[in-house]
Amino acid sequence: MWLTSCLDPDAIELAKELDGLPLALATAGAYLDNVSTTFAAYRKMYRESWLRLQKTTPGLLSYEERALYSTWNMSYAQVKQRNMGSAMLLRLWAYFDNEDLWFELLKKAQWAPLEESAPNYANPIQRDNMPWLFTLTDNVLNFNEAVRVLCDYGLLEVSKSTDEHATESCGYSMHACVHSWTIHVLNEGPDVALAWVPIYCIALHAPDETTTRYWEIRHRMLRHASRCLTIILRDMIQIPGGGEWALLNLGYLLHTQGQLSDAEVLFKRALEGLEISQNPGQFLILQCLYNLANVFIDQGRLKGAEATYKRVLEGYERSFGPEDVKSLDILNNLAIVFRKQGRLDKAERMHVRVLQSKEKTLGPEDISTLHTIKNLGNIYYDRGQLSDAEAMYTRVLSGYETILGPEHPQTVVTLGNLGNVYKGQGRHSESEALHRRALQGLENTLGPEHRSTLNAASNLAGVFVEQGSFVDAEALYKRALQGLENTIGSEHLDTVRTAGNLAIIYERQGLHSEAEVLYARALQGYEVVLGADGVKTYLPALAVASGLAIVYEMQGSFGEAEAMYKQVLQGYEAALGCEVVKTHVDALKTCYNLANLFTCQNRTSEAKEQFLRCQVGYEAVYGVEHEECIDVVRRLASLKQRGGDGA
Repeated sequence: MWLTSCLDPDAIELAKELDGLPLALATAGAYLDNVSTTFAAYRKMYRESWLRLQKTTPGLLSYEERALYSTWNMSYAQVKQRNMGSAMLLRLWAYFDNEDLWFELLKKAQWAPLEESAPNYANPIQRDNMPWLFTLTDNVLNFNEAVRVLCDYGLLEVSKSTDEHATESCGYSMHACVHSWTIHVLNEGPDVALAWVPIYCIALHAPDETTTRYWEIRHRMLRHASRCLTIILRDMIQIPGGGEWALLNLGYLLHTQGQLSDAEVLFKRALEGLEISQNPGQFLILQCLYNLANVFIDQGRLKGAEATYKRVLEGYERSFGPEDVKSLDILNNLAIVFRKQGRLDKAERMHVRVLQSKEKTLGPEDISTLHTIKNLGNIYYDRGQLSDAEAMYTRVLSGYETILGPEHPQTVVTLGNLGNVYKGQGRHSESEALHRRALQGLENTLGPEHRSTLNAASNLAGVFVEQGSFVDAEALYKRALQGLENTIGSEHLDTVRTAGNLAIIYERQGLHSEAEVLYARALQGYEVVLGADGVKTYLPALAVASGLAIVYEMQGSFGEAEAMYKQVLQGYEAALGCEVVKTHVDALKTCYNLANLFTCQNRTSEAKEQFLRCQVGYEAVYGVEHEECIDVVRRLASLKQRGGDGA
């Protein structure tokens, strides 16, 4: 258009007035392509729009802003004449993110109000108030026609997608500057009715983990959910009566994507509204508390999680009975808290009770039953009962692959669990292969910055440590540590554990000062989360304390090292019991290190006692031909040759 009209003096003057701004020129060109008018007429309308904009929005100080907004105002006026649904969609878009809005998400506005089936659920979108929205989303043809008009005027473009397996249609996007115009100029102040449309649509569309390729839909929705959260907090949009359920679903989506603090804000806000309008035992209140407890456990706030789960469990058992699946799921999660607190015996008893009930009511192959079996496997792994853990994980992995599919995140995470068992059994090549599959799978589904992906990177790094590949391990631990600090904070248990793991790299490389700093940071972090008593029996904290003892020993602080080793062994015995600790690999490593310390001090009988303890334990775990057993036998022989005290 511009090229064919380069000799038109009005075209030249218009280009000058638009100051060569690409977006303004593109919008003007799109307008002139769709409207039978002259450059002179367009210039006249543009000047009038400029003057109106100057009066109505004096806050727009830059020439560029006024030039852009004037062209878009003119295009908007023409859009209204062609398709009112297109014009209203443009206004509505201010409350979504500017990227990737698609039909299936917006179509959720078509869902009928839920009052008939559930009086506590409200639909703030009413057909009488927004007939254009119901027409727009009635079918994909109406939607495509509306967005086509906006594309014709250069206000939208099709989002590019290369995923041939996508389960939902391609979306449309608008330039960030156009989006800013819809927010600040097209909409004069927040429109509560429009603001609730994306909240409602997202709340209904948020998929659970049974949905095919749910992770793709969640990822697409995340930007829109974050935009809704900004509107809720910034503009203080009031919750319509019965609308708390939408905040619960919105918070659930943010929680699954690692935005724990944002999810907590929404759950607490929903809870405030529910407690005003409902009785304490109502299901939605219990559901809100349950979601809040899930956030607490992921934040490492174990005391808060325990107290909240107990409150929910009491309500569920009173309302549904102790054998109802909902009650069993709460009991299962409460057992997870006990496991994280190092109260393994209590956690095991609760998981066994839940498993027996689920196998009886749901069957041994139900997905919920498999979840509980996996949790029981975690208990066995923590205890060092690696054969039992392997059996549990293998059974769960087979069930997940059948029910969920091989690429489902639950399946992939279980690969990592099994890889940890192999590492503990000394099967490092097999462990590495599983952890690589897990990391790649989670990067493909959840993304490289998701908490589960970062934990998978940390697990793979642990295998590299055992193989002596310290450079590769350090790079992965640093990636995981930085990512976890950014997503869940520096005081979360996962972050603290990763800091402790990175300290191991420095300790193995002889960088004792660096290792000491990170070990001390990790121990302090565990104590902040778990308390002074909880840290004494928490297995990852004991591993960190054992590493710090090694650093003390290497620095020549033998008294401090010995005291730390003994404290760690006492912690393992308290957490695992006197029998289990005899075959726990990490506890045996601490015995081995303590034996070496005694050897250096010529305390031969004490060294022999610890080495014999290691020999019995390693033979039970690995067999007599394993390198760990052979090494201990050599050291016992060396003590015998040395003679002296008690040899």
